Parts: sequence; structure tokens; C-alpha cells
Amino acid sequence: MSLRAAAGSWLRRLGVMNHKELLQFLRDPILMLILFYAFVLGVRNAGTSVSMQIERAPIAFLDHDAAFHALGKRCDFLHREWMRQTELQDAGIRRRLAGMHK
Repeated sequence: MSLRAAAGSWLRRLGVMNHKELLQFLRDPILMLILFYAFVLGVRNAGTSVSMQIERAPIAFLDHDAAFHALGKRCDFLHREWMRQTELQDAGIRRRLAGMHK
């Protein structure tokens, strides 16, 4: 038997076996549900459960010229920005709560 004939026989057997396995898969609803969950819902849940938003992360400055006033300006800006974000969040929560009590 030549190499070409052996490869053709092997590919034909592989095709028949794949067809048989596909039919068995389509006849088994539990297996279809498990695979659907594993590949679709599992990936979706893993992707949406983690937030990429950074909140209240500690920040450090390395000031080589030791200018105290420059550090104070940086800290004031960060504090104001943090307070602004907090106020926006609080306002949103208050609006939602006010809408619930109507």
C-alpha cells in the first residue's frame, strides 16, 4: 500500500469518526448545555466581573528638588479631584434614592 493510499484511508476514517461524534454530540442536550456554558457564558462572566476602573489608589511623588510648595500643589490637585469624584458619586446616589422614595 502506497503512502498516498494510506493517507487517504486514514483521512476517510477520520471523517467518518468526526461525523459519528458530531451526531452523538447533537443528540446529547446536557453536553451541549455544558459546552455552551463553558465557552460562551463562562468567558462572558469572567470578562465582565472584573472592573478595570482604579478607585482610591495610593499615589506617591518623588520630588528630587525637595520643593515643598510643589508637593503641596500636587496634593491639593489630587485632593480636589478625589473630592469632585466623590461628590459626583454621592449626587448620583442621592438622585437614585430620591427617585425610589417618590
